[in-house]
Amino acid sequence: MGRDPIWDALKEHSRDKFNADRAQFMAEAHERNDGGWTIHTDTHWSRMVAGHRLDFWPSRKKFQYRGKVR
Repeated sequence: MGRDPIWDALKEHSRDKFNADRAQFMAEAHERNDGGWTIHTDTHWSRMVAGHRLDFWPSRKKFQYRGKVR
Protein backbone atom coordinates (compact mmCIF):
# COMPACT_ATOMS: atom_id res chain seq x y z
CA MET A 1 0.00 0.00 0.00
CA GLY A 2 1.54 3.33 -1.06
CA ARG A 3 1.16 6.87 0.07
CA ASP A 4 -2.11 8.59 -0.66
CA PRO A 5 -1.51 11.49 -3.08
CA ILE A 6 -4.54 13.35 -1.69
CA TRP A 7 -3.00 13.33 1.80
CA ASP A 8 0.27 14.68 0.39
CA ALA A 9 -1.63 17.44 -1.47
CA LEU A 10 -3.52 18.41 1.71
CA LYS A 11 -0.27 18.58 3.69
CA GLU A 12 1.36 20.71 1.00
CA HIS A 13 -1.64 23.05 0.89
CA SER A 14 -1.63 23.43 4.69
CA ARG A 15 2.11 24.14 4.73
CA ASP A 16 1.82 26.71 1.93
CA LYS A 17 -1.10 28.46 3.65
CA PHE A 18 0.74 28.54 6.98
CA ASN A 19 3.84 30.03 5.35
CA ALA A 20 1.81 32.63 3.43
CA ASP A 21 -0.14 33.64 6.56
CA ARG A 22 3.09 33.91 8.57
CA ALA A 23 4.73 36.06 5.87
CA GLN A 24 1.69 38.37 5.78
CA PHE A 25 1.62 38.70 9.57
CA MET A 26 5.38 39.45 9.67
CA ALA A 27 4.98 42.17 7.03
CA GLU A 28 2.11 43.73 9.00
CA ALA A 29 4.11 43.53 12.24
CA HIS A 30 7.01 45.39 10.63
CA GLU A 31 4.61 48.05 9.29
CA ARG A 32 3.03 48.57 12.73
CA ASN A 33 6.36 48.74 14.57
CA ASP A 34 6.32 52.09 16.36
CA GLY A 35 10.07 52.02 16.98
CA GLY A 36 9.70 50.90 20.59
CA TRP A 37 10.65 47.31 19.80
CA THR A 38 14.20 46.03 20.07
CA ILE A 39 14.50 43.64 17.14
CA HIS A 40 17.05 40.99 18.16
CA THR A 41 16.37 38.85 15.09
CA ASP A 42 13.59 38.87 12.52
CA THR A 43 11.74 36.35 14.68
CA HIS A 44 12.48 37.71 18.20
CA TRP A 45 11.53 41.18 19.40
CA SER A 46 11.34 42.70 22.87
CA ARG A 47 10.35 45.90 24.66
CA MET A 48 9.79 47.12 28.20
CA VAL A 49 6.17 47.32 29.40
CA ALA A 50 5.38 48.63 32.89
CA GLY A 51 8.96 47.91 33.99
CA HIS A 52 8.94 44.31 32.75
CA ARG A 53 10.41 42.83 29.60
CA LEU A 54 7.95 41.63 26.97
CA ASP A 55 9.47 39.12 24.53
CA PHE A 56 7.61 38.62 21.27
CA TRP A 57 8.13 36.03 18.54
CA PRO A 58 6.08 37.47 15.65
CA SER A 59 6.59 34.49 13.36
CA ARG A 60 4.63 32.32 15.82
CA LYS A 61 2.49 35.06 17.40
CA LYS A 62 3.81 34.07 20.84
CA PHE A 63 4.90 36.33 23.65
CA GLN A 64 6.37 36.03 27.12
CA TYR A 65 5.61 38.52 29.86
CA ARG A 66 6.60 38.18 33.51
CA GLY A 67 7.72 34.58 32.97
CA LYS A 68 4.56 33.33 31.26
CA VAL A 69 4.46 32.34 27.60
CA ARG A 70 1.20 32.89 25.76
